[in-house]
Formats: sequence, C-alpha cells, structure tokens
Amino acid sequence: MSFGTTIKELRRNRDMTQEELAEVLSISPQAVSRWETDASMPDISLLPSLCHFFGVTSDYLLGIDVENRQKQVDKMIAEADKLSFRGYLAEARKILDDGLKKYPDDYKILRSMMLTAFNQFCMEADETRKDMYLKETKNLGERILDGCTTDQIRMNAIQILCLIYPECGMREKARVLAMTMPFICQSRECLLSIIETGEAKRKSLMAASFNLIQQLERNIVTISTEENNGETIYSCEERIALMDKVIAMIKLFFEDGDYGFFNSSLQTAHIMQAQNFSEMSDGEKVLYHLSEAAEYTIGLNKFFNSQDFVHTSLILRGNDSGSFGTSASDNFAQLTLNELKNKKYDFIRSEPKFTEIENKLKAYAGKW
Repeated sequence: MSFGTTIKELRRNRDMTQEELAEVLSISPQAVSRWETDASMPDISLLPSLCHFFGVTSDYLLGIDVENRQKQVDKMIAEADKLSFRGYLAEARKILDDGLKKYPDDYKILRSMMLTAFNQFCMEADETRKDMYLKETKNLGERILDGCTTDQIRMNAIQILCLIYPECGMREKARVLAMTMPFICQSRECLLSIIETGEAKRKSLMAASFNLIQQLERNIVTISTEENNGETIYSCEERIALMDKVIAMIKLFFEDGDYGFFNSSLQTAHIMQAQNFSEMSDGEKVLYHLSEAAEYTIGLNKFFNSQDFVHTSLILRGNDSGSFGTSASDNFAQLTLNELKNKKYDFIRSEPKFTEIENKLKAYAGKW
C-alpha cells in the first residue's frame, strides 16, 4: 500500500475524520487530505507522532514490507555465499553490490560484503588492488561496529578487523578489539555442552570438540612463527617434529580414517613437511610427503563434493562436520598441483614419482 492509503485506512479504523486527525497532530485538514491522495508526504518530524498515535512501526507506515524484505535479503546472501564459498568472489560481489543499492543499510549484506572483500584481499596478487580490498574490508567492518546492534554480526566484524588491522599498521587496535571477545570457556559450544541434555548435549560436545581439534591444529602449525627479531626459535628438525605431532594428533582423533574436513589439516601438514625436507635436500622424504599431500587433497575434494558424509570415529561419530567454503575458485587438487610448481622441488622434478603425483592430481584438478 502507498503511504496515503495506509494513513486513510488507519484513520478510518479509528473512526476519525481528516479534521480530527489534523487536530491531534496540530496541522491543517488540507495537509491530511494531501497525504491521503499521495500528493505530499508529512514532515519527517511527524512520523514518531503518527507511529505512536496509531500504534504501528515506521516501516508499516511507509509501506516497507519487513518480512518480505528479509526474505529477499536472505535469498540474496545465500546466492552470494554459494558463489563466495567456492571462490567465485567477483560474481558474489555483483549480487551483494545490487543488494546494497536496494538496501544500503542492511548489516547482513554489509557483513557478507566485508567477508567477500577480505577474501579478495587474501587472494589478490596485484598490490594496488590488494590494498583497495584491505581498505574496503576495514571500512565495512568499522561501519558495522558504528551502527549495528546485532551481537553476532558485530562479532563477525570484530573477527575480520582483528585479522586485517595488523596489515593496516594498527596492531594495538586489533588487540583492544580482541580483548572484547569472550574466552573459549564462554563460547557458544562450551556453554551449550553444559546446558543441554541427551542427544543435544552429545551434539554440542561434538561441536566443541571439532572446533578445539581445529584450533589446536592451527596453533601447532603456526607456533614456529618468527620472533620480533625476525628469527624463529625452532630449527628445521623441530618444525618437522611439530608437523609430525599434527599428523599424529589428527590420526588419533580419526582412527577410522574418516577425516572429512580434516583432510585439509593433513594436506597442509604434509605440504609443510615437504617444504621442510626440501631445505634438507632429502628428496625421498619430500616425495613421500607430496604423495601423502596428494592423497589427502583428493580426499578433501571428495568430501567437499559429498552430500551424505558423516564421521564414524569414536569422538565425532555421527557428526556431519557441517559445510565449509574456500576463497579460491580452483579446487583443492588444482591448488596442490600449483604448489608443485614451487622452485623448492626443482631438484626432484625429474623423478618418476614426482610425475606420478602430478598426474594423480591432474585427474581431479579444475574449478569448483
């Protein structure tokens, strides 16, 4: 309905004349008449009085269909996410750009655009465009924090801002933001695992375990990062030992080999081992770890394309691991194939085993 039709309907439901409504609002009857014929709109200062008097929201008064708008927004974001989670970031951005033109202050769309811009920053090779995406991510995140009151959207923005502020030379600001986030023991998964009972409790404990395994793996993988002086306290042999622990840990949790999403953890660990052993010019070990990385890469490809995957190993038995995305449009086999172009492997490139690994990956490589 138009604004005029809405006002006329509300007035008649109150059994009021135009003159009586005009008196309540201290305006002329002619003004009410112009509203009801859509010849003019009321001054914006009158909207709160009209909403209060008729007991309606401003969205209702202005003919904004909130429920239908939310359905449109959710559908738009689902379409963009489907593309974004498979690395088609430019296509996702087009959908979100169109959405922001229609709903410029919708924080759900702004959040999706921020995540898309962040992924474009991560994937972009050109430094000028990379800097553009970095600034856009920062601006979108700060815009969300300035105006959004929805906790989940704000926390999403804080998470991304904590990742990009150090890139902007704002590491201290990232620390301050990070300190506003809850402790691990205050997380959704941990609290639900205490609150729930029966099947819901078991599923909550599985979700908490899944996230903790993932976090522990990430911690070990990145613990050998450089110190303030640019050096690392871990030798090449110690880095190898750390990756051996990651591999052993994942296999301990998934005794049935039902790695699912954690194929990615094993693939990453074996690639890092191949790089470590290449520093030691140990061709045999490099080829072994590249071969293992290829196997887990193919397993990851199959997992992403699976519609009915569930874990069978003891701790996560029956858990489907949820859905996961990637910021690259190349599938995992293609990305691992790209890794084989690294000059680190030139000294074994002529080996038959190396060619065998390449051919195995080529059978699965391509776009999502």
